[in-house]
Amino acid sequence: MSQNVISYVVIIIKCGNIINTMIINWTHLIEKYKGMWVALKDDETSVVASGKTAKEAFQAALKKGYSHPLLTRVPDKLTAFVGAL
Repeated sequence: MSQNVISYVVIIIKCGNIINTMIINWTHLIEKYKGMWVALKDDETSVVASGKTAKEAFQAALKKGYSHPLLTRVPDKLTAFVGAL
């Protein structure tokens, strides 16, 4: 039986050269934050705030002292997606 996983690939490019890649697993977000916007710490996995809108999540993060959180929306359901550069 396969497990559904939310993850994304981060590709860091400097001067046209790929210098680092990593895959970040967001599976833990789906249960608690399904359909919501979340503000993440610099580690890109720890949630500092959430809201129904990106603005709500951002303002809640600001109130907690996080001035530059990563904002993303957690999907309502897991579906397959393959992207390319």
